[in-house]
Amino acid sequence: MVTSSRLDLLLGMAIGIVIASRLATVVPTAWLLRQGLMTGTVTALNLAQVSEFSLVILGLGVGYGHVTPGLQGMVLAAMLLASVLSTYIIVFNDRIARLFVRIARALGSRERGRETSESLHHGPPRDIVLLGCFREGLALLEKVEAELPALKQRILIIDFNVALKARLEGAGFAWAYGDLAHPETLVHLGLEQAHVIFSSISDTFLKGTSNRRLLMHARQIAPKAHLVFTADDRKSEEDLRALGAQEVILPAQVVADRLVQILQPLVERRRPTPVAAPDSSAG
Repeated sequence: MVTSSRLDLLLGMAIGIVIASRLATVVPTAWLLRQGLMTGTVTALNLAQVSEFSLVILGLGVGYGHVTPGLQGMVLAAMLLASVLSTYIIVFNDRIARLFVRIARALGSRERGRETSESLHHGPPRDIVLLGCFREGLALLEKVEAELPALKQRILIIDFNVALKARLEGAGFAWAYGDLAHPETLVHLGLEQAHVIFSSISDTFLKGTSNRRLLMHARQIAPKAHLVFTADDRKSEEDLRALGAQEVILPAQVVADRLVQILQPLVERRRPTPVAAPDSSAG
């Protein structure tokens, strides 16, 4: 008979094996594909659950006598505990992944493809800096490429997602690996030479830092730069402006303004014709 303490140990080992197997399979794959240790670790942590399909297999195993009902029950308990635990792992995946990456680097592991663009060290200075590159940043770069191609040789993108490197360098931009949560990275990459600094990622998607912290670091490193940052709401906008941001973008407000521009001509085109009031003096 399995004691309570032994059962707890077995459940802990089962969950540990699941998490370790995800890290052992997903992280090396992401590293080999030049997706980055950080991306691979976050993905592995988000997949740290026991598959429901394992219960189907175990059910068949019990039916054929290959697996004991006790093992089936233990795996079911491990699946339930892993489901609860994974909720918190996903919430804190960025912090856990940063710790894992720090340990991996201390052991000698290095990112593949994180080398800074050669064009950063040769050619004109990159005085327009984009801190982080997500949907809005990519849309900005596509707009620059289409309408202001001469600016490409002045733009530097600092981001930890190495999967973007080939795409951005192929378009003519300079890319540098950098963790925005560490201001020394920005100093190392020469942020003090920037004339314009953009942060196009809202706090909802920033990991390990915030627009407020980035703004404070940018002001210290490049006090003469024109600072353009992103806010989630009006209160955040006021806070960023008070800290020295010359421009603050509210994505929701930009979308609302565009929707009004689309809606207004449609409404005016279909404005109902007023109906004349009946003449009370007639008849």
